[in-house]
Amino acid sequence: MSNIEIKDSAKFEQIIDNFSDGIANIEIAFEKQNGNFNIIETTDIWEGDLQEDVSLKYRKLSDGYESVINSLRTLNEFMISTLNTYKQFEELSLKNQEDNSNDLNVNS
Repeated sequence: MSNIEIKDSAKFEQIIDNFSDGIANIEIAFEKQNGNFNIIETTDIWEGDLQEDVSLKYRKLSDGYESVINSLRTLNEFMISTLNTYKQFEELSLKNQEDNSNDLNVNS
C-alpha cells in the first residue's frame, strides 16, 4: 500500500462532498432523461426513423450507466474511507505524542 498524506482535510472533505453532489446530479439527470426517452418511445410525441435512431443510441449509451455510476460510488466511498482512516491516524498520533510528552514530564 502506498503512503497517503492529506495536507488539508477540510479541502479534501469539500472535494468529497462536491463529488457526492456530482454523483447525485448525474443520477437525477439520468432519471430525467430516461423518463423523457420513455415518453418519446411510448407516445406519438415524436415519430420516425430519426426518433428510432436517437432512441437506440440513447439506450446503447444508457446501458453503460450502471457500471459508470457504480464506479463513481466506489471511488467516492474510497475517498471517504481514506479521509476517515487518515483522521483516525492523525488523532492516534497526536494522542501518542501527548502520552509520550506526559511520560517525559513525569519522569523528569
